Amino acid sequence: MLDPTAALSYALGVSIVHLAMVISQNFVKNIDMEQAATLNDICLEEAQQLEFVFSMFFIWHLVTFVACIYREVYSGSISKCGQLMRILEIACLVCYLGTILMALEAISLALVREHSDDPAADLDPISMDDYNELIMMEGVKKSFIFLAMRCSRSDFQSF
Repeated sequence: MLDPTAALSYALGVSIVHLAMVISQNFVKNIDMEQAATLNDICLEEAQQLEFVFSMFFIWHLVTFVACIYREVYSGSISKCGQLMRILEIACLVCYLGTILMALEAISLALVREHSDDPAADLDPISMDDYNELIMMEGVKKSFIFLAMRCSRSDFQSF
């Protein structure tokens, strides 16, 4: 059973989300993976993580959109395909939420790095052995420990 009113209302609500996504993909600076590859391995790993988050946002957004539009248009359908789309929609929303959490982790790291007064934000990452010694020391600031094995502020800004 086709429900054109539900499809129209859903399309109007979704258009704002898609407009925001188009703006963010076309006007926000993309990650320069070539520049990140010239830096150390930790910076390259951070750049790859950010690129992965952006890709996952796009993929889950697209799949969730298809599942949701199908549910809205064929809301009265009780066929197996309709049931499958409802299950797919719930699974996609869980995956989308996981991607949001990964993005929050990356944003929090970037904000701590950018706004930290700690000198570790400007230092190159330390080795794992040095890090293990660092966490055993008393009196070391938590921000220093957090930033010690991360990409430096200047390197992060370059990609």
